[in-house]
Amino acid sequence: MKKKIIVLSVTLLAFCQTPFVFAQEEAGGAAPKPAPLNKKYETEVNALVKKPGVKKAFQAIVDMEPQTRQEHILLNEIPAPPFKEDARGKQYAQMLKTAGADSVWIDEVGNVIGKRKGRSGKRTVVIEGHLDTVFPEGTDVKVKQKGDTLKAPGMGDDTRALAVVLTILRSMEKANLETDADVLFIGTVGEEGLGDLRGVKHLFRDNGPRIDSYIAIDGWSTDRVTHRGLGSHRYRVTYKGPGGHSSGAFGLANPQLGVGSTNSNIPISKGVPAVTIGSGGAGGDAHALTEWWMNDKGHIAIQQALLVLLAEAGLAK
Repeated sequence: MKKKIIVLSVTLLAFCQTPFVFAQEEAGGAAPKPAPLNKKYETEVNALVKKPGVKKAFQAIVDMEPQTRQEHILLNEIPAPPFKEDARGKQYAQMLKTAGADSVWIDEVGNVIGKRKGRSGKRTVVIEGHLDTVFPEGTDVKVKQKGDTLKAPGMGDDTRALAVVLTILRSMEKANLETDADVLFIGTVGEEGLGDLRGVKHLFRDNGPRIDSYIAIDGWSTDRVTHRGLGSHRYRVTYKGPGGHSSGAFGLANPQLGVGSTNSNIPISKGVPAVTIGSGGAGGDAHALTEWWMNDKGHIAIQQALLVLLAEAGLAK
């Protein structure tokens, strides 16, 4: 099952005509060659995109671009510093209800969960973005627009993903797409830094909800599929510098090299099929005050994520 979701994600990336690479096998290593496409999954994707309901959902995603942008900005301007995601979480819960989730709740640690029931409900698939940012309380998160570029801390990592998850849910409602599996649309807490993946760890606690597949949306790049977990130790170090993503911005007064840690770490460690994919568009300066994002064909990534979700959850017959 794990192999299916990984190969399927690569198939979708190729289908959407975007370049793709897997995470490097070791720090400093050369980027490996793309895995060959599995014809079985390529056939499955081609069959999915031909279905009238999926075509309708694809068009709905394009039509909802202004709404996706509006919700992206609205959520970004609600501060969500480490361990203080409550205000953004409450807003997100209301938005999931409005988007069409059958039931919505906030769990004990602050994860916002919207459930859309499947026909059989024999399996459960998660699609999520994380609520928290790395920026401390008091950071100015007001979105500033320059041309077609949106600038604000957290704009791409990971507020864009929250808007994407909402649009996917709404597109399924508009197209009357019914899945076989239950789907949980989630805004998680504690993905960044000292949050230490506390939101997703709570989801996978011993008495937590059953989860059979996990799709995380993090960052914006669609040319990378994170399919391996990365162990890490957390240290508290204080220094002054321009900021930047601790993994991806090596050289900008930051440590580490080419591999990242995402919410997929936890399901992967428990043997649950999981990937992390990008939310689309173009961006830069993640984890810095100068973070920016631009909607450069961003709808393609939303359509791609919808296809991964539908392939995992299964369309009801």
